[in-house]
Amino acid sequence: MLGSEAGGAPLALGARGTVPAAAPAAPTGGAPKVDVTTSGRTNMKLHVTGADKPFWLVLGESHNRGWVASVDGHDLGRGNLVNGYANGWLVDPKKAHTLDVTLTWTPQRTVWIALAISGVTMLLCTAFALGLLSRRRRAAQAPSPEATRELDDPPAFRSPLAAAGTRPRNLVVAAAAIGAGLVAAVLIKPLPGLLVGLLVLAALLRPRWRVVLAIGAPLALGIAGLYVLLEQTLNEYPPVFEWPTFFDRVHVLGWLAVALLAADALVEVVRTRRRRPGEPPASG
Repeated sequence: MLGSEAGGAPLALGARGTVPAAAPAAPTGGAPKVDVTTSGRTNMKLHVTGADKPFWLVLGESHNRGWVASVDGHDLGRGNLVNGYANGWLVDPKKAHTLDVTLTWTPQRTVWIALAISGVTMLLCTAFALGLLSRRRRAAQAPSPEATRELDDPPAFRSPLAAAGTRPRNLVVAAAAIGAGLVAAVLIKPLPGLLVGLLVLAALLRPRWRVVLAIGAPLALGIAGLYVLLEQTLNEYPPVFEWPTFFDRVHVLGWLAVALLAADALVEVVRTRRRRPGEPPASG
């Protein structure tokens, strides 16, 4: 335990080296009064009165850059670490004695967007599955000669290390590579996005390059998992809510594994799609 006198000198220890309890601080007077008007999980609104000089506004939540404070719509800037754990902002009331402060947990916006994307994706997958099931039922009731031949063909193993199908048109190759790179850049970072785009381009043009996508995803995930295992073994992090934040250094590898897995599926779909009647084959 650390203790100091009011003037900054070391606090005299008590019996057996114990630190005596600090005397209650005298009222400072003139401190602004803060009233919480609304309080939610991701948003708080405060009404401050009696502010005649700059003061520190402290939010009793664990310090995190996700918390943003604004006064009458003006951002207070980056928060500071206060009391060893909390978020704090230095507020200058200037000529105003009454302030309306809004505290917002900004990462929740990303969570809502992710939930919306997940919901739409689930609906699309359900619609696709129902449509595929209906198509198979119609094919079973009145199979065409082509469908009969497909059903009669025995299943065959396919190597996951080389892309199947044929090379698509140059426009399709460019669109798939650029689209995959942009999505990965938005979800992760620009450099991993560039890497994903180049690998998709290589796999679409040269089937043997698919091995990088097929092996890269589990390899990136394995390295991230090994890092977490070693860090946890060496540092013995406590099982608290903030436990995932101890391994921020490898979160890019986890996202990269997801991006490579999606890119591998994209290459398979693009190269094996059926050409429309009269569509010319790709050159090269």
